[in-house]
Amino acid sequence: METIRKGIWQAKPVERLYIEELRLKIAMKEEAANMKSALAKVSLERNEALDHKMTLESQVEKFNLKVNELEKKLFSEMLLSQKYKDERDELQIEREGALREAEELRKQLAERHSIDPIVSEFSYLQLQEATNYFDPSLKIGEGDYGSMYNGFLHHTQVTIKLLDPNSVQNRQGFDEQVSYLSKLRHPNLVTLMGVCREPWALIYEYLPGGTLEDRLIRHNLHSPAVPWQMRIQIAMDICSALIFLHSTQPNGVSHGGLSPKKLLLDENFTCKITDFGLVAKDSTLTNHESDVHIFGIIVLHLLTGKQADLWISKEVERAVQLNALDSILDPFAGEWPYVQAEQLAHTALRCCNSNINDRPDLASDVWRVLAPMRASCSSLSSLASRDQPPHYFTCPILQEIMEDPHFAADGFTYEAEAIRGWLESGHDTSPMTNMKLAHQNLTPNRALRSLIKEWLQTTSTK
Repeated sequence: METIRKGIWQAKPVERLYIEELRLKIAMKEEAANMKSALAKVSLERNEALDHKMTLESQVEKFNLKVNELEKKLFSEMLLSQKYKDERDELQIEREGALREAEELRKQLAERHSIDPIVSEFSYLQLQEATNYFDPSLKIGEGDYGSMYNGFLHHTQVTIKLLDPNSVQNRQGFDEQVSYLSKLRHPNLVTLMGVCREPWALIYEYLPGGTLEDRLIRHNLHSPAVPWQMRIQIAMDICSALIFLHSTQPNGVSHGGLSPKKLLLDENFTCKITDFGLVAKDSTLTNHESDVHIFGIIVLHLLTGKQADLWISKEVERAVQLNALDSILDPFAGEWPYVQAEQLAHTALRCCNSNINDRPDLASDVWRVLAPMRASCSSLSSLASRDQPPHYFTCPILQEIMEDPHFAADGFTYEAEAIRGWLESGHDTSPMTNMKLAHQNLTPNRALRSLIKEWLQTTSTK
């Protein structure tokens, strides 16, 4: 028993050692497992870190590429911007130089010749020769601004107005006025064709039909009477011209002194207004109502043939009230259609209303009355056709209406192509006179070209 007990006692240390060893092995296994787990985690984190690093490196590489592209683009833009800046600076320098040259040229032209290029300039000697030294027999009247003469310039009949020196302030004012007048172009305004500055003179197109007053009052009994159809057309011509003047920018222009003496007729009875805009700087030129009033007086003058004074409106008004308008209609006009005569009378009396606010507007009111009467103006068998061009529109060589008229040394006007062909073929004489030409230079006849264009535009719309 004792031996057994001793054996057990002796066995316990071994067992304890075994147990301790076992515990140690278990602990080592656990530690190894923990280390393995930790190592796996570290390995995983390392792999993730490597992946993240690769991603970052890829992003950095892309970023660097983008930066390089942007740097190249920025550099290119800087070069382009500099190029544009250099070109802009060069253009600015060129522009400033061109502006300086243009301004210098403008000043030189203004000093030498400030008249609008569409208007020809003539010397006083040329005007003397054109009027046989202002022969009194060629004088056709005294206007508000000077004396008027018939004359021939470059073999073309013209009307020459010698201005009263008191009506011209100075050379600059005269040049400004001429430039202004040359830009007022309308088929029913007398065309300014030329100018003379010593003395002050204006050269207008010649209208062989005389003044409206002469034709209606019949100072020349041998001239044919004006039929009622043409009188309607004349009223339309005057109305059209006034509408144009009143609508001219910026503030419109009023005639300010309209009268039958300032209404001229050509060979086709086309009516044109003269003496317009001669005091363009005057404030009265914005008073369109006075033109409307005088227009009404002129329409009554066309209806009755009586003097165009303030009494004519009273006489017509009384006749209308008594239903006796036909008793005062001009018998030389033929048999007026009563309805149209009555419409014209009522419209004219409205224009003569003493209250300017009750006067009609020419464009919106009066034209609406006149326009429907146009058809009645077509039967004018007793008169020349309004489509017949003036003889001086025709080239003496080609016998056709000119497109580019030019003066030659003989004083005649030819189509440029025709006269150049004549000269280039070896001729040194005039096609008209057969006399030797002083030179072979050609000068554009701008005023005549403008007249031809206006006539062509007018006839093309009929």
